[in-house]
Amino acid sequence: MKRFRAEPDCRGTCQGWARTAVRGVILAWMLGAWQLGPVVAQSSAAAAPAAAAPATKQGFALRRASAPPIAPVHRVALTVEQGVPLRVILTQKLRFRQNEPIKAKLVDPVYAFDREVAPPGAEVLGRISKLESVPRKERLAAILGGDFTPFKNPHIEFDTLVLKDGRRIPLKTTVTPGSGTAVRFDANGNRNKGRIASAKAAARQQIDARKRAVIDEIKAPGKLQRLEDAALTRLLYHPQYLRQGTRFNAELQAPLQFGTATLPPAELGEIGSQPAADSVVHARLTSALDSRTVQKGTPAEAVLSQPLFSLDHHLVFPEGSRLHGTVVQARAARHWRRNGQLRFSFQGIEPPPSASGLNTRIEQRVEGRLESVEVNRKQNVKMDEEGGTQAASSRKRFLIPAVTMVLASTGMDSERVRVHGVPTGARQANNGGRALAGGVGLGLLGGALAQTSRPLATALGWWGIARSVYVNLVARGQDVSFPVDTPVEIRFGPRGGTPK
Repeated sequence: MKRFRAEPDCRGTCQGWARTAVRGVILAWMLGAWQLGPVVAQSSAAAAPAAAAPATKQGFALRRASAPPIAPVHRVALTVEQGVPLRVILTQKLRFRQNEPIKAKLVDPVYAFDREVAPPGAEVLGRISKLESVPRKERLAAILGGDFTPFKNPHIEFDTLVLKDGRRIPLKTTVTPGSGTAVRFDANGNRNKGRIASAKAAARQQIDARKRAVIDEIKAPGKLQRLEDAALTRLLYHPQYLRQGTRFNAELQAPLQFGTATLPPAELGEIGSQPAADSVVHARLTSALDSRTVQKGTPAEAVLSQPLFSLDHHLVFPEGSRLHGTVVQARAARHWRRNGQLRFSFQGIEPPPSASGLNTRIEQRVEGRLESVEVNRKQNVKMDEEGGTQAASSRKRFLIPAVTMVLASTGMDSERVRVHGVPTGARQANNGGRALAGGVGLGLLGGALAQTSRPLATALGWWGIARSVYVNLVARGQDVSFPVDTPVEIRFGPRGGTPK
């Protein structure tokens, strides 16, 4: 039997090698994955934001576009500018003495831009810095009237403003005589008041009530005090003083700072817009107007002393806004007591320089006429429906010369001597009549001089008659004069155009 050599079977061996190789590959792959895992994770983490960045920026942009924009706020300096007058009233009698202290109070509120910064009633302190002699012409007129007092003009300075909270603000001012009588045309019977007119009238009454409260607090001289003052002024020599209640305008020579105010855009949208018809603004003249010197077409300028608001209390024109106008009619006073006439109107209004950065509108065309004006008590001014003003003469000017003639004639005749009430042919000096005749001519001094002789008493009486007739009947009439800083009220809109 033939024996064969057994050959090795490689099939099982090959399968084992294959399995071992596969296991090695798997093990190597697992080992590599374990080593490279952190690197891959870092790369993935870095790649993820990079991939998500465009989407994130796009979403943020969409959110910004959809969110409402943040409205900017505006800061406005609350400054009372140089040249603004503080209208004050004396709270006590002021004697003419060097460095005499002065106490007064504000009559009108003080505004800065859109708000009140100093209320009526705030105390104002000052002093008499010096005394100046009066002009020679005025001094001579006083002597001819029998007054030998060496008249002086006090130089008044107000240097401190005391607010209600106790703050003391230093002032630098120039003081001029103030006014105290408001002249207006009473149109209650001719104008139907609408909604705007009623609202403005209510606001004006509120302001007038605050002013009146300050004035009423200061006791004005009564009839007895005025009688005593009149008697003192008839003396040959008498002390000089200013009555309690005398008014002044203290014009600022340096601005006053009251901080800043933050205003949202909603409060600024109507600044510089067209004011509503029949609106009334409080202003002060910045140009002097006198019927004797101005002519038709002369510019008339004013500036708002209080802000103008709409009916829903949005600011329309701040304090300091400027009014531009012209003189419409001017006639100078003439002899025979023919008085002057003056009428002016305003055609434009523009916001102040402090509102230049608030996107305000340019100058608005308006039709503004004089509604009221404050004058000195010695001025007798009347106003018509068109806003025209005219000096009015008192009817007493016809009565005064007649009374003067009666008084002067009593000193021209001697008095008959009476015995038991029966007149005789003898005559005696009429001392009482001479005193009256001399007083008509030269006051108390003339009354004393007239006792020396009858001809002198007669001459003084005739001098008094001639002066009275000339002053009251022949002399030039009174001109209408509105100095700088005269308070006025201006009504916008055509006459009779009040909205209902």
